[in-house]
Amino acid sequence: MDSSKRDTVLEALAKELQNTEGTAIWLADEQAPSQLLERALMVRQATYVSNRIDQVEFMQHKGVVAEFHDFVLRPPVKRFDHLFVRVPKQRALVHHFLNLASDILNPGGCLWIAGQKNEGIKTHINRAETRLGAKAKKIKSAAAVGLYRITPQSAGPSLDDEKYSELRQVEMSPGIVFWSKPGVYGWNKIDQGSQALVKVMQGLFSDLSGMRVLDLGCGYGFLASEALRLGPDSVVASDNHAGALLAAAKNLPIKEGKAQVIAADCGSAIKHDFDLILCNPPFHKGFSTTSLLHQKFLMAIFSLLDKDGRALVVLNSFLKIDRLCQEVGLSILKTWHFDEENFTVFEIAKGDST
Repeated sequence: MDSSKRDTVLEALAKELQNTEGTAIWLADEQAPSQLLERALMVRQATYVSNRIDQVEFMQHKGVVAEFHDFVLRPPVKRFDHLFVRVPKQRALVHHFLNLASDILNPGGCLWIAGQKNEGIKTHINRAETRLGAKAKKIKSAAAVGLYRITPQSAGPSLDDEKYSELRQVEMSPGIVFWSKPGVYGWNKIDQGSQALVKVMQGLFSDLSGMRVLDLGCGYGFLASEALRLGPDSVVASDNHAGALLAAAKNLPIKEGKAQVIAADCGSAIKHDFDLILCNPPFHKGFSTTSLLHQKFLMAIFSLLDKDGRALVVLNSFLKIDRLCQEVGLSILKTWHFDEENFTVFEIAKGDST
């Protein structure tokens, strides 16, 4: 985990966690690391749940009780006295958390929820009051941070969470269907960058026989699925997001032994190398600068690429990785520009291009 941006909303919520008594659970979507939160979770012996494997491993390393799943809580559900939610970006996930509150809080328990004004915190609070049948108490509203506490009374109608917990078949484009779900990036479409990468792959390789292929940051498994059409010896699909891994495992022929799905942050849990790596990195989120994310993915590619292997990486055309490739020991062999879609595909190998 790496971010230099301090999340004042998260830290305000963590301070409240420190001052509570009783059992507590913290639901975390995509969050920056915070020493204050680490200490609060440790002191309170609270449970931390995230759908990001890197966040869970980070917290476990710190000695926090942390669970990795996509917030799918099956009966019998353990109950808590306090539930803490830092408002995530996706409305479907906010609604999923609010729907869960009645199921996982003990009688008299409290939901603590915080977000910025420009994240729609007031709208979320209005919906929480309707769902939980109680008025919210404002704890903090300063510096654009809104922090509230609600004690559920009687459950109202469930909020529309787009059936967040359920995988479903989605027609991504005419005649092309994949299993997917809300929460997975680009969950109901085929990403244009991935389409560009596939065009390049098909132009370079008529078949992939004898090759080991890695889809690094696989999402629901589109790139891995397209690679399988070319007959490689093996395909590994890896992602750090629990929902993506569930979808990829449904879409790829795992039972037939032709593919493997691995939970890993930038391939950190993968121990062998590959002849071909396919990567459409989520450069748009999760890091304070795009360079940090590029560097992380490029370092992973260097570590996982066979000495004679190739990687195909797609990025928005305005993003440049020449210097970063050189710094980590990679060279750019060729580029393809897709002007209409504004994407560039890079063919990358180990070694100095000079």
